[in-house]
Amino acid sequence: MTRNPPDLPVTRPEPPDLAPFRASGYSSAGRFRTRTSTIPRRWRGCYFRIDRILRQSIAMAGVLWIAVWGGLDAPAALAQALPPALDSIDSVIPPLAAEDLKNLVSDFAPPPDVMGFSTASPAVVFHEPAVDEPWRWQLLPDGLLYKSYAAGEREPRLSTAFLQESGGDILWDSALGGRMGIVRYGTDRTIQPEGWQLDVEGAAFVRLLPQDERDVNAVDFRAGVPLTYRAGPWQYKFAYYHISSHLGDEFLLKNPDFVRLNYSRDALVAGVGYLPNDHWRLYFEVGWAVIYTSGGAEPWEIQTGLEYGTQQPTGIQGAPYFALNIHLREEVNWGGSLNLLAGWQWRGYRADHTFRAGFQYYNGKNAQYSLLQDNQVLYGLGIRYDY
Repeated sequence: MTRNPPDLPVTRPEPPDLAPFRASGYSSAGRFRTRTSTIPRRWRGCYFRIDRILRQSIAMAGVLWIAVWGGLDAPAALAQALPPALDSIDSVIPPLAAEDLKNLVSDFAPPPDVMGFSTASPAVVFHEPAVDEPWRWQLLPDGLLYKSYAAGEREPRLSTAFLQESGGDILWDSALGGRMGIVRYGTDRTIQPEGWQLDVEGAAFVRLLPQDERDVNAVDFRAGVPLTYRAGPWQYKFAYYHISSHLGDEFLLKNPDFVRLNYSRDALVAGVGYLPNDHWRLYFEVGWAVIYTSGGAEPWEIQTGLEYGTQQPTGIQGAPYFALNIHLREEVNWGGSLNLLAGWQWRGYRADHTFRAGFQYYNGKNAQYSLLQDNQVLYGLGIRYDY
């Protein structure tokens, strides 16, 4: 055993001063001990092995996913991502052919044209009836047969917009709601499905006043049950909905002389839509209120409009869109409103949901039914998420 000479004492570096770190409460080891302190000591070795396996599995799954989307040789790409100690993919997973791996992942990855890797034709030719697809009963189906109007001001959705009133203040309009299918008898595809479907819908449409401590100006509540049918380019809707409007408490406190309207309306609606190609949609609907006893509501209303935007999945690059809606109401002497939207949209592959962002122009009677006799011109920017 070698010993140091007496005249050459062993010198060790001074340990770093950890007092500032300990005083601040920082300790990576302490955080690690906190995560594993509840695990019995005899099981910690197993825990570390499982943790390592999970991390490696997630990394390999990510490489495999990217390889399949990019049209690469999946096993070769996966082998390149393995540590140097693993000289073959067989040591990690059973040997599979490249084609088998692509088939295995194809159920979870969108087609190349959705991600923009090619210019393949759309997978769904929507204007031809699905004569070869079987119809069957489905509970809680994905997708809608009759989409909500993109520029409809009282369609259930998630949205928010900041709008400048001409000659007035900025208004903050938001919608908190949605629409979903309950039961369908028809095709089981998500994009451009066909058949019969019963939906439920509901939303709250709230208007805030940003310049006035974000007080609630008014809020409208809507709930409905649409029955829809679609075959080829034609789509039909028969629905019942209830809508009621309420002024904000803060608004009434600051305007005690304001005459409050207890607006309420229960109506039946019949609508028809037509899609001449995979970018345009035309629609028309008429509504008749069966209960309209308060707040100045009258029986009849008409809504019509057009939309431009791809009906197919867009991928991350998105696509332009344009929408125009005209809403005429008997309760305002057949006046109404014109609502115009233009911007960029993203349509999903799995659920066919749509996210839109862009410009909005509104001209006509106040969209808040508690103030239905007021005229407004609004313009601004907003985002919308439609089901």
